[in-house]
Amino acid sequence: MKKRYKRVLLKKLVSRLNNISLNKKFLLIYIICILIPIISLNLMLYINLSQNMLKEQQARDISAMERICANITKRIDECIGVTYAIRMDNKINSTLENRYDTKRVYLEMYSKYLDQSLSKYLGIFTQINDIRIYTNNDTIVSGGNYFIIDDGIRRTGWYGKLKKSDKSVLIHPAAHEKRILLVKWLRNSIPENPISKFIYMEIDLSFIDSVIESEYLNAAYALKSEGTVIASNGVFKDSQKQYVISHNFSNKAYLSGWNIYILPQNQSRSFFNRALLLVIILALISMIFVTPIIYAVTLSVSSRIKLIADQMKNLGRQKFDIIKGYDSKDEVGILINEFNFMSRKISQLINEVLMAEIQKKNLEIERKQAELNALQSQIEPHYLYNTLNTIRMKCVLKDETDTARIIRHVANMFRRIIRWDNDIITVSEEIEMIKEFLEVQKYRFGDKLNYSINVCEEAANCSIPKMVLQPFVENASIHGVESITYKGNINISVKLENRKIICKIKDNGIGMKEDVRKMVLKSINEDSSEFNNIGIRNVIRRVKFYYDEDYKFSLGSDEKKGTVVILELPNEIKPVLYG
Repeated sequence: MKKRYKRVLLKKLVSRLNNISLNKKFLLIYIICILIPIISLNLMLYINLSQNMLKEQQARDISAMERICANITKRIDECIGVTYAIRMDNKINSTLENRYDTKRVYLEMYSKYLDQSLSKYLGIFTQINDIRIYTNNDTIVSGGNYFIIDDGIRRTGWYGKLKKSDKSVLIHPAAHEKRILLVKWLRNSIPENPISKFIYMEIDLSFIDSVIESEYLNAAYALKSEGTVIASNGVFKDSQKQYVISHNFSNKAYLSGWNIYILPQNQSRSFFNRALLLVIILALISMIFVTPIIYAVTLSVSSRIKLIADQMKNLGRQKFDIIKGYDSKDEVGILINEFNFMSRKISQLINEVLMAEIQKKNLEIERKQAELNALQSQIEPHYLYNTLNTIRMKCVLKDETDTARIIRHVANMFRRIIRWDNDIITVSEEIEMIKEFLEVQKYRFGDKLNYSINVCEEAANCSIPKMVLQPFVENASIHGVESITYKGNINISVKLENRKIICKIKDNGIGMKEDVRKMVLKSINEDSSEFNNIGIRNVIRRVKFYYDEDYKFSLGSDEKKGTVVILELPNEIKPVLYG
């Protein structure tokens, strides 16, 4: 069952492929068997390379991030080290813990111990922007790097955190970006001394720019403390969904809650770009080598197949040209050679058969002409014509003008019949003979018969076979009008349309039944003698001789309503048949 189902599917597929042009088939093969595999393989290669390069980049990023965090931590540790150095400086601590009777005494101690004690660190550690010591000893004078804790300091957020914090060091974001505050309580030389003091250090984080740039050129970054940005270069955005490297500072308790985020704007895409570029180059190389070969093969086959198809169309137009310049040994070349052989053979056979057919038709025409001439000779036409003329003259002498007129029409009609020196006459000549016949019939029937003839000027001089219309007029008179009791009409029209002579004979006679009409047409087409319609069969046979199948004949009839005969002939008769 499965095998049968597969065969049915295969048959349907082949049937559909048979309706597709050869160029489209080659294009389909190119897309399915070459283009898609190349793209798929290169896509898999791109994914594999991207993953490997991404892993390598991630490993490098981790190392770079560790170096960046270590560098930042080192700079902050240096600042913390300065706080420890100040905390261990007994001269600073003891000077700030003493109470002074006068400001002058303090200023003397300030210039002796405190004036340059803090500023020296600013020159050594460039990341330190400012160092201050705040104390609640109200006997000192605020100035330089030493200040009394006032209400403004007490209202700051960092001071409130310092009072509540149990950490030895408090790091708090400053009011300005890329700056942080490092605050640390200083010990008292005498534990029971009520005077308290702390170090206030402002650290400039601008050094982070150069630290990150040394690892990632033009990278976007953001340094956050508990979700608040404390340093960035203004490029990094949280909404960016690109390759972002992050790292925390959990290894330092005083940096807990710190995170740094880096977006390497150039490097983050460089490894993908390199992988993509490599894949594109490989795909292009494959396509450059494969595409011209496929195109050349397609062109080699399709162009010659199209040429054969065009030449086969020419065969239908009786053009038997051979295909030159394609002497190849493949299957298409063999097909071209066989086509050339067939074309020559058909041309030869057609020439032989055509000449034989022409000779056969000429012999047939000569035979029919001989039969017609023999038929005419049997009735002694010259004798009959002379006799009719004698009778007409006697009728004239006796003043029987009507009889003389009819005899003259009969004589003229017979004279036209016996003058058969040319089988081709003009339409006007044929119409004159029909008028002679209708005048005789009108004499027979009296007022029972009327006729009308309408011939356009363009059709009057056209050539047609002799007596090609007269038999139809005779049938309309004898078989159509003679059997009716009412007044009969015969209408004859000849016109020229689109190089066709259209002849129409219509009567209002007795007509015929539909089955009779069909049998008449059948006997005419099959040249049968089943019905007594020799005249019509003879006309159709002669028309076929002169025009082959390039004519139209129609016979319409309704019982007791009349008959219509339409004969459509070409304006030109083939000269080979009568020339």
